Amino acid sequence: MWVRKGDWNGIYWLNGKIVKHISPQLTASNSKYTKPKSLYANMKKSFKGHNIYGKGFVLETKEAEIILKMDSRYKEVTKPFLNGEDLNTHFEQNPSRWIINFQNWSLEKAQTYPICIQIVREKVKPERDHNKRLNRREQWWIYGDYAKGLENAISDMKQVLVVAQTSKYHNFVFVPNTMVYDQKVIVFALNSFTDFIQLQTSLHTEWVLANSSTLGLTPVYAPSDCFETYPFPHNTTNLELKGKSYYNHRQSIMQTRQEGLTKTYNRFHNPKEQSPDIIKLRELHKEMDEAVAQAYGWDDLALEHGFHETKQGLRYTISEAARQEVLDRLLLLNHQRHAEEVAAGLVDENGKPTAKGKKLLAKDADNQHGRAKKNQAGKDGGNGQHPGSAAGTTDDEPGQATLFDL
Repeated sequence: MWVRKGDWNGIYWLNGKIVKHISPQLTASNSKYTKPKSLYANMKKSFKGHNIYGKGFVLETKEAEIILKMDSRYKEVTKPFLNGEDLNTHFEQNPSRWIINFQNWSLEKAQTYPICIQIVREKVKPERDHNKRLNRREQWWIYGDYAKGLENAISDMKQVLVVAQTSKYHNFVFVPNTMVYDQKVIVFALNSFTDFIQLQTSLHTEWVLANSSTLGLTPVYAPSDCFETYPFPHNTTNLELKGKSYYNHRQSIMQTRQEGLTKTYNRFHNPKEQSPDIIKLRELHKEMDEAVAQAYGWDDLALEHGFHETKQGLRYTISEAARQEVLDRLLLLNHQRHAEEVAAGLVDENGKPTAKGKKLLAKDADNQHGRAKKNQAGKDGGNGQHPGSAAGTTDDEPGQATLFDL
């Protein structure tokens, strides 16, 4: 093997053949670009959940029920706790456990909930007393890494779009914004079927697989690599209904079969599975992919859906040639969008926000924080429902996916 630092102006050889370029995935590519840039348009929209640093915060359902029956006021600090396993395995994506959450409150305020603060004092503080970080030792009643940016971004949303960070299949789903999200759950400040369809499509899946790290053979969805770099189409007017049809049918399958996302997509990718509901899901997925490709203006692109071998195994997806062409086009579009943002003075050549860009992001964050404080002032702490109970939302804006639609 030969290694060269710098630009290469010679011939590209791959597997004994001359190719135009070689991609970072060591495949033939038509694009001269190798690595995507973070896009300003996607910043502050995707977040990892909370890294709690203390198993003592977590409650079993029966424990939470007892606390809430003693005093309903505790629904302010006792929430359903959603992790990646529940997200992928439960047919309604319901959390199996609860968690104590004092947000980033002062100890004085947290002590107004004596039952919960005593639990945390006994089960979390002894562990935190030995933590290397001063703030984790001194603020033992607050999560070790409290995701303040996430909470500000979604504070006025009735529901959010989420995905398990490390997963055999990355499938996106709406959940009510009444819970605490674990660090292994990626949360998006997005809530329409138009948002959903663009992330669920095979085009985005290929982008994720090309740009994500892995845990063993399992891809890991990192917001900075998979979402912030993704060049979304601008023409999305015809995507809402396609996304809604796909989503509702998938939810119907999970409800009827009482199976979660992983089992549903095990069926989806198994050519021996010929049940009418799964066949229809494949058809809807094909229509969804085609609609998103058209939104990019790629009417000339033959996606060639079918069962194809991939590095992850046999999948119902687009052909190998289509996958490479999609990656080439998305990478080119990423660099075009990046150049536009550089010209607008929003980011530098490396994709880092400029002073102007930071100012605008800070302004957006301040607006979100203001809404968060306003909402918290009149907030009742959620709907008080236990995992497994139905949830609903009201007063949503037109075009927003609501749990009544699902």
